[in-house]
Amino acid sequence: MNPASSPSVKASRAARSSLRGAVAEVIREAILDAAERAFGELGFADAKMTDVAERAGMAAGTLYNYFDSKESIFRALVEQRASEFMGALEAIAAEKRPAVAGLARITEATCEYIESHATMFMLFEQVDGHTGAGVRRACGPSADRMRIRYLQLFRSALEAAVRAGGIRRDLPLEQLTLLYTGSLHGLLRGWLLDGCRGRLRDRARFLLTVFLEGAGTRTTR
Repeated sequence: MNPASSPSVKASRAARSSLRGAVAEVIREAILDAAERAFGELGFADAKMTDVAERAGMAAGTLYNYFDSKESIFRALVEQRASEFMGALEAIAAEKRPAVAGLARITEATCEYIESHATMFMLFEQVDGHTGAGVRRACGPSADRMRIRYLQLFRSALEAAVRAGGIRRDLPLEQLTLLYTGSLHGLLRGWLLDGCRGRLRDRARFLLTVFLEGAGTRTTR
C-alpha cells in the first residue's frame, strides 16, 4: 500500500484542510467586521482597503488574498448580514404564538436587528448616495432573493392575522404586504436619518397601532 494513500494519512490531510477552512472563515469574518467599522467611520466613498486592513489587524496584502476591492467586501458584508437577519426572522416566525402577536414580534425583531446594526444600515444609505447604484444593483440576484424571502415572511404573518380576524379580509394581501413593509421601511429610514435618536422598537409599536387600529377619528360628516 502506498503510505500516502493510507487511511491515517488521508484523515490527517482532511483534518488539516478543515482547519485551514476554519481559519480562513475566521479571517474573513474579521475582515467583514473591520469593513463595517471602517465604512461606518470614514464613509464608503472615502474608506480605502488599507483602512479595512488596519482595523482588521492585518497587512493589506493579506486582505487582497480574500477580497479584490472594497466593493466586493461590501457585497459580502451585505449578503452575510442579510443572511443573519433573515435567519433570525424566520426562526422567530416559526415560533408558535397568536397571529397578531406573531406580526408584532417579527416587526419588533426587525427593528431590534437594525438598531443593533445601525452602522451597517447607515452604510446602505451612503452607498446609494455616493454610487447611485443601491444595494440591489451592488449585490445582484442575491439581494433580489433576500427581498423575496423578506416579503414572503411578512405576507405569511399578515395572512395569519387576516385568518385570525385581526385584519380585514376584503383587502388584497399583496397590497397589504407592500403597504406594511413600505411603512416599516419609511420609519426605519427616518430613524437612521434622524441620527438614530430614540428607541426604534417604539416606532414598531406605533406602526402596529396605526395599522391595526387606524389613524382616523372615525368621525362622519
